[in-house]
Amino acid sequence: MNKDSDLTGLRCRDLAIGLTPHSNPSIESMRATPVVVSNGAQHDISTLKLLQIVHRHGDRAPAVWTKKDPFKDIKYWPAGFGELTAQGKYRMYTLGQFYRREYSSYLGESYSPHEVYVRSSSVHRCIESAMSLMAGAYPPKGNWTWNRDNKSALGVEWQPIPIETFIPKSQDTVLEGYTKCKAAEDDLNRVYNQSVIHEFEAKYKQLYEELTKITGSEIKDVYTAVDFYDTFQIEFDNNHFWPDIGQGDKAKQILSQLHDHEVLGYRYDWDSPILKRMRAGGLIQLLNENFKLAQNNTNPYKLYVYSTHGENIGAIMAALNLYNGNSPPFGTTLLFELHKSSDYFVRIYLQNSTRFDYTPTSQDLHPIPITDCNNQYVCPLTQYMESTKHLLYDNFEKDCTVNTNDSSAPLTHTIALTVALNALSSDQYVSGYVDKKRLILVTIGRLITTLNVIRFGFGLFTSSPRLRFWFCDFSYLLGGRQIIITTVIL
Repeated sequence: MNKDSDLTGLRCRDLAIGLTPHSNPSIESMRATPVVVSNGAQHDISTLKLLQIVHRHGDRAPAVWTKKDPFKDIKYWPAGFGELTAQGKYRMYTLGQFYRREYSSYLGESYSPHEVYVRSSSVHRCIESAMSLMAGAYPPKGNWTWNRDNKSALGVEWQPIPIETFIPKSQDTVLEGYTKCKAAEDDLNRVYNQSVIHEFEAKYKQLYEELTKITGSEIKDVYTAVDFYDTFQIEFDNNHFWPDIGQGDKAKQILSQLHDHEVLGYRYDWDSPILKRMRAGGLIQLLNENFKLAQNNTNPYKLYVYSTHGENIGAIMAALNLYNGNSPPFGTTLLFELHKSSDYFVRIYLQNSTRFDYTPTSQDLHPIPITDCNNQYVCPLTQYMESTKHLLYDNFEKDCTVNTNDSSAPLTHTIALTVALNALSSDQYVSGYVDKKRLILVTIGRLITTLNVIRFGFGLFTSSPRLRFWFCDFSYLLGGRQIIITTVIL
């Protein structure tokens, strides 16, 4: 993806996801008042052993600005640029209340630090979202109230709940969607250099020219269009309308066209094995480890809450083959439930709403068919764990430097080396193929010329950490031509 843009500010392409409800073969509920979810099925928690919540932060102020933006002033965003707004706090608080109602019999009446663990991205809006959600989910009860001698009314309405934020943003490989990773960045650039992207951008050339003129900043591709859309949509939702665009048909048409860019962007942001693994693997591994602890009865926690960004939600959905490309609101939440009847099994729910100001209900809770479990809503834990193994990495820094499990990157070296060989020796034929560990080159030509060209061609690429060494498997003469089969170990 082209990142040369004069849009200023922090890039944050947050995502929320919408799904169409499906039928759910859930177990007969044992609760006195069964809760009915989006498709009319009962949400049974009688066998629930562990609940893990992964949520996007609430509504925020814009974080990316164009030069002529009329609302690029702190007076329009008193909480600060990119920070959680009052609407965002309200959304997350009511979401917490919803989870209190939905899981009350499982969570128990009172908060306990021995049963609840909350971790957040170090970004302010994520921390505040987690705080707001927990305030709604755990109002103080009994010994947890702190209104001593009626001197603090807040003590019966709210209690402090610790939020872990121990990893800097630049080092967080779990809750930050775009932590620096060369392998992922290179692969994303490859994805966005596909003809399908360029053809899409060509269709919107007129839109880019119009927006560039209006905004004073260059809008030229999917990346810059989505950045502008992010800000423009937030401003529109907060009744801040650009004079040159207004709030009528023109604004709605632009929003619709920019929304198409967002859908395309998130369709391709995780469109390869390396992108799925490096962008979602850390959080999936953490969720899986928590499942294992619960299965082995070594996990004291009943609830894990992870406060993160939209791109993390999108990456997980893409990695688990659950993502359908829609763009719903802030506060989107994935709920991973571990149950036990005769055996352990997993259920996944999506909670969202397209309403700007709403009180969440069970109708916003969507059971998700798990693709790697034959699109069933109930997946045996062992099968679920096995189906996610390929998404886990051993060492983030190492895998980001050397992409050892994805065959797409070596192909670049194959093409480049083949071009170099052909260019340097016109009387040779070069071919090759790639698997996960080896680059095989077949070269036909005069012996001394062939060897020199291979050495020179290989020397062009010795800076790559993927190329370890090469050797000739065998060579022989055929019709006066030297045939050399060379293996490059990756």
